[in-house]
Amino acid sequence: MTRTARPKKATAPEFRPRVSLASEAAGPPKNPALPWRVVIADQSEARIYAVDGAVSSMELIGTLENPAARQAEQDLISSRPGRKMNRAAGLGQSLSAPETVKHEKNAQFAKAVAAVAGRRMKAGERLALIAAPRLLGMITRALPSSASSRVARTVARDVTHESAAELRNRLRKALVNVD
Repeated sequence: MTRTARPKKATAPEFRPRVSLASEAAGPPKNPALPWRVVIADQSEARIYAVDGAVSSMELIGTLENPAARQAEQDLISSRPGRKMNRAAGLGQSLSAPETVKHEKNAQFAKAVAAVAGRRMKAGERLALIAAPRLLGMITRALPSSASSRVARTVARDVTHESAAELRNRLRKALVNVD
């Protein structure tokens, strides 16, 4: 019986989300008494807004992008998974891991969104999370304890590609009577 060389484990490229913080570039926000921080996200992008109580002004604080979400699984790994022979069935089977590389990249993106969302929250500022359902769960689990205690509203819906007017209307409905 001869041994065959084990295939090298495919390693995914390093994850580096593209983060741009508008508040650092433009200075302090124009309205310092903004009571809401709203995170709107899907698997490929996230936007973080500072919103006043009446939702009359929405100020973009930062954006994050996940370029891995738009790529196919085959593009994220360097080689095919190994194979072995299942002698009982007489078939070859794949040795792929149950977690995909794309799932790992999305989890890393959710952690980055949670870190940026919880960073530099002002006193009295509440957090609203509006994200695609799977990503919403990942973000809420990854939030730091200081930010998770301030989550006042979560909405499991993908609204990242809505217009500004539709987004304001949705936020008015979502943030009404939240204390």
